[in-house]
This record gives sequence, structure tokens and C-alpha cells, in this order.
Amino acid sequence: MPKTVVIATDAPVTGFTDRAVASPIAQAVRFDKMLFVSGQGPLDPLTKQVVEGDIEAQTHRTLSNLRNVLAAAGADFSNVVNMRVILRDVRDFGKFNEVFRKEIGVERVSRTCVGELPTAMASMSRSTASRCSISQHDPHRHPPSFFPARVCGKNRG
Repeated sequence: MPKTVVIATDAPVTGFTDRAVASPIAQAVRFDKMLFVSGQGPLDPLTKQVVEGDIEAQTHRTLSNLRNVLAAAGADFSNVVNMRVILRDVRDFGKFNEVFRKEIGVERVSRTCVGELPTAMASMSRSTASRCSISQHDPHRHPPSFFPARVCGKNRG
């Protein structure tokens, strides 16, 4: 089965690369009922520049970019299985998490959040997380599927 590249015109293709050259990175790639989304950041879709503002403004922009890529693929936050978040400063976690909670709404995802640790947590050298998703399925039609994917499409048959 061939993969399909997803293009969202209202989200940046990639950031921090030569803007005069086409990026080799896809915003997302669909393969069967799985959707693999590239990392999104607080970049303005038109200028590809980091938006002005604090962690709240940048979190809103990042999640808006992600929402737009999902929509271009026919998905939304209800299809998200796992997210990896990287914060420049873990002390921003509380503010980030409040915006995240509002943007995601009632949806629940597994999430790993990493960043530079404050001095009080410097003794913690590492944390691990594992992930596995099971698609919704009709046991009479399809067996459960297991994917190591961040975003999975709804199983429609």
C-alpha cells in the first residue's frame, strides 16, 4: 500500500531550514489508517518565524498548527494517540499544560513531556515511556491492530 503525503496550507511545512529551498520533510504521512505527523512548533505558517509571546502564545500557535495538519488529513485531536512535547524550560510546564488542557478539550492522549530540568530535579537522569495503541475494531471483521504511531485514523472498516 502506498503512503500519502498530507499538505496543510495553513501550517508551516518545516522550520529552521533554508526558506528558499523546498523542505524534504512532510507535514504528515498517511499509511493505511495510520497518520504520522512531523513535529510542529510555534511558527507562523506564512513567515515560518517563531511567533512573538510567552509560552501560552507559543503553545496556542503550535497546537493550532497541529490541528491544521490533522484537519488536512481528515483527522482531529480525537484521533491522536500519543504526543511528545519538548519544552525549552520545564518551569513553563504549568502554563503549557493549562493551554494544552484547553486546546485538547475532553480528548485524552498519552503524552511525554521533556525539557531542561530545574536545578531541584537535576539528580533525575532519565525517564522512560512506552506506547502502544489499539485501534477501535469490530471483532467480527478485523482483529485488533497494534501500531507504534503518534496519530491513528479511526478504524472505519
